[in-house]
Amino acid sequence: MESTNGVGLNIGPVMTLALNQVPKPLHAHGSAISNTINQVSGAIGPALYTSIMTMASQHFIQQSNETNKTLLQIKSMTSGVHTVYYVAIAFAVVSFLLALTLKKKDQQLETQ
Repeated sequence: MESTNGVGLNIGPVMTLALNQVPKPLHAHGSAISNTINQVSGAIGPALYTSIMTMASQHFIQQSNETNKTLLQIKSMTSGVHTVYYVAIAFAVVSFLLALTLKKKDQQLETQ
């Protein structure tokens, strides 16, 4: 729940920062592209993470020699969730590093 709130609170400032990089005549196009990417990634993200979790769980089951099926299911699901968290953290780190490369426009260019 907390991570959802954090993402929700960050969307506005991030979109503002992104749109500030676009020239004024193209703001409508920039907003449209930004909203489209937001919707598409909102659909792809959960599907991608679910697929990764499932593949990691299946890999754990294949590698395990656990005889108790209930315990095997619990351990495999835990392994899958851990793998997804690692992938999500990797995406977050890459996104953070990319965000550091954004530069503010020169004030002189904006006045011309």
